[in-house]
Amino acid sequence: MLTIQAQSNVPTDFGMFTVYSFSENENDRCPHLVLVAEKTDFNEVVNVRFHSECITGEVFHSRKCECGQQLDAAVKFMSEKGRMIIFLRQEGRNIS
Repeated sequence: MLTIQAQSNVPTDFGMFTVYSFSENENDRCPHLVLVAEKTDFNEVVNVRFHSECITGEVFHSRKCECGQQLDAAVKFMSEKGRMIIFLRQEGRNIS
């Protein structure tokens, strides 16, 4: 069963989000994250993007991949539309 470990409001360049960390194990040192845009209305169908962590692309802006640009575009889009991103703490391409 998944449990929420923590939550925080996070102002970004694209708007305000609430971030939740969750895992199956309370001792998990690398929990998955959910970014929920401030405009999200849970009384309606909520679109979700699943995004796998990529340290080289998102932190170091490596030219090996476009993960950083994809994440920025997704956060911007989700902020404008009131949606959410599930950020999986796993390397999607195994290059970092």
